Amino acid sequence: MLSFGVPSFSASAPSPRSPREPRKTKRAFAASTLIAALVTSSAFLAPTLITPAAQAGDTSAADALFQKGNQAYKAKKWKEAYEAYLGAYEIRKDFKTAANLGDVALTLGKHREAAEYLSDALSKLPPEEASKKGALEARLSQAKKEVGTLKIIVSVEGAQVSCNERDVGKTPIEKEVFVEPGATNVVVKAEGHKEARRTVALARGEMKEVEITLEVDSGAGVVTPPPDSGHHGTGNGKPHTPPPDDGNGAHVSSDGMSTKTIVVIGGAALTAIGLGVGIGFLVDANGADDDAKSQLKDMEAQLGPNGCAANADAAICSDIIDSLEHRDSSRKISTAGFIGAGVFGVGTLAAFLLWPEGDSKTTARVRTPQLSISPTTGGAQASFTAHF
Repeated sequence: MLSFGVPSFSASAPSPRSPREPRKTKRAFAASTLIAALVTSSAFLAPTLITPAAQAGDTSAADALFQKGNQAYKAKKWKEAYEAYLGAYEIRKDFKTAANLGDVALTLGKHREAAEYLSDALSKLPPEEASKKGALEARLSQAKKEVGTLKIIVSVEGAQVSCNERDVGKTPIEKEVFVEPGATNVVVKAEGHKEARRTVALARGEMKEVEITLEVDSGAGVVTPPPDSGHHGTGNGKPHTPPPDDGNGAHVSSDGMSTKTIVVIGGAALTAIGLGVGIGFLVDANGADDDAKSQLKDMEAQLGPNGCAANADAAICSDIIDSLEHRDSSRKISTAGFIGAGVFGVGTLAAFLLWPEGDSKTTARVRTPQLSISPTTGGAQASFTAHF
């Protein structure tokens, strides 16, 4: 068995204010911070803003998972070791992680995965680990006896290749491709060429070379405009081309997203904004209610029970009225925010579950949708604006 250790890596006082002001300031700051956080987080729902590369440098997480895998390995808890090594490999595809992952995969009978990881480890073997080469080759040979091996040669560079719907990379593919014994469906796609499909049968331990020549698609990229469009080109002498397709018949916008995707993302963002408004102003309303209760106690101490009935012009009575009005206004805005979040949430879920993939017939350019909620006399006003 192979086992590698964890790699080491060099790795002033505030100015005085009235008793009510600090509470209001803190409430307003907390509410605005909460709303800003929710609105900002909703922006990250757009798929173009988050990529796997953003997590590629998380070496500390990879180290922790690798160490967990080593501990499970020593205890011969192979499934736990496999899961830990796999988690580390997804973050950092280094030699030691690939070697240990392949070794455990072979122990568990995951022969195709074992062959892939052990082959990857051999391709990354550093000079200082040359003594491990023989053991790695022996384990790889053992795994290859249980799987089929393909060498795929395609006439066009940059073509996308998949085997049994599993992506294996773009041509030229220098590495061996490992597949389960039996029939393997090889699909090759390249821009400007017709899709090619081959079915290859392999027995355990068998290796075959597959050569695929792609045919040029003479009609690719030239599309006649629809009869009712009233246009015969783009205005610059170039042929009209329809919006790109997402592969399921749904047209997508020029930035690569289908109309359904844009609607779902926009709806999720608006739901988050509505929740932020609802929670923020609910916090503010509760704070104003606490202020009113505190001021009411102060009034009773100063003027007696029902003191404002005979002293309506007293400052403390005016403060109580202001706090109550503030509370009621914030509650109305909070309610409007929660209602908006519920409406947008239900609409977004319905669009996600019920919108057919092929129903988008036009491109969609969406500007940032806006939800506006503002207090009015006796209530609150909400408005939603978006451009599709």
